[in-house]
Amino acid sequence: MLSRLIQAQLLSTIKSKVEQNNEFDKHQTNAISDLNPMTDQQIRDNVITMLIAGHETTSDAVTWTYYLMSQHPEVEQKMFEEIDSILLKK
Repeated sequence: MLSRLIQAQLLSTIKSKVEQNNEFDKHQTNAISDLNPMTDQQIRDNVITMLIAGHETTSDAVTWTYYLMSQHPEVEQKMFEEIDSILLKK
């Protein structure tokens, strides 16, 4: 399902840019046509890879942050105090 949503969004965005047909798009289209452009399948696969890689990177960073905070209780306490001071203002 994610694959179809991404592909539909990409195609919609590309079609909308082509329809605008301004000078920048003409220049960009000419530059791309001189290269070996990616297929819709390749674009979709790359977008999915970036989404998944971004998710893993974020979860790894959060995991290590919590681990390191647990190793330094004084820093962890300061973080909780700061969070409380911000949230209690609202």
